[in-house]
Amino acid sequence: MSLRAALIALLDAATRPVLVPAYLLAARWSVGYVRRLRSRAEATAAAECEPPPSWLLDCPAPAEPPEWPTVAVVVPVLNGEAVLGRCLESLRALDYPRNRMEIIVADNGSTDRSAEIAQKLGARVVKQPKRGAAAARNSAVAAARTEWIAMTDADCAVHPLWLKHLTAAALREKCAAVGGRILSICRDPVVGEFCAREAVLDQSAAVAGRLLPFPFIITANALFRREALEAVGGFDEDFADAAAEDVDLGWRLSDIGVAMTFAPHALIAHRQRERAGDIHAQFYRYGLSEVRLYLKHALRFSRRDLSKHLWIRPVLYRHFWKALLNWAAARDAATKRLWRLILFKELGHMAGKMEGARRWKTWRYFRLWTWE
Repeated sequence: MSLRAALIALLDAATRPVLVPAYLLAARWSVGYVRRLRSRAEATAAAECEPPPSWLLDCPAPAEPPEWPTVAVVVPVLNGEAVLGRCLESLRALDYPRNRMEIIVADNGSTDRSAEIAQKLGARVVKQPKRGAAAARNSAVAAARTEWIAMTDADCAVHPLWLKHLTAAALREKCAAVGGRILSICRDPVVGEFCAREAVLDQSAAVAGRLLPFPFIITANALFRREALEAVGGFDEDFADAAAEDVDLGWRLSDIGVAMTFAPHALIAHRQRERAGDIHAQFYRYGLSEVRLYLKHALRFSRRDLSKHLWIRPVLYRHFWKALLNWAAARDAATKRLWRLILFKELGHMAGKMEGARRWKTWRYFRLWTWE
């Protein structure tokens, strides 16, 4: 062991009795904070965020195949009456043969009018108790009668050529999984800059393996061959927090050799959260689910790499400190607000990973101090 490694180990052992309990207490406080945020009616503003009028001009029509494949469009929903109607109206406006597609709304135990709205707009409703988005999607896939399964979310609106571009890419590239482009729509330009800077829902990066160590497809805009989903057993329903179940699916599809591709003209508009507290809650879920994800796929990584993914080393967590220092140094209001959003994102991600470490007892991977 080198002198530096010995000093790091000594510092880690000396500070662990104080810092580990402090971080886990902070994580427990953050759980209550996130629950209070979830109790708000977040979706009310979503209907006001329409897709930009120019997007109809930015999308060329794909080449027409001899016959379009049959597709079921799956939309999971939980108490989404404020946004579901807008999503389904955009799906009804799709330029796709009606006898080759169906719309299935997977109701994840909603207590509002979501199921009634879906039925009124002609969608088939598959109901289940509240077991998470992964279980809702599995139920819808089991109920589908088509060769292909397309997926989006209730707070999204699709381009009229969305489904044609997804299926055309799948046929052209001869692959069983396709991801389309996700446009983050928001009224605040600072939030738009935040989304671009932080690569929020960047599908091209996800498919290329630049977002996480291995490629996957974000299910807000996805198309899968039904046989591929069945070959890996569908979504893992243990991911009940509506995060990372698509990453886990993508990694398992890669294991059996399923090719993935990106369709840049398959456009959907997604309403991005704009309040700092809501962004904190969003990335808290991501951090929490990442711990579950990396534990499940631990054999893919060396012990050293696994420790980096499971424990964020908050003492020297450079992303957090960079955001804090830039927020403090910012002079104009827009820049200060941008760094405040990034700071809340990093705080949420840290807290989620700390809560995941507490929940799944990943103590053996903790390394509080490092100069790597």
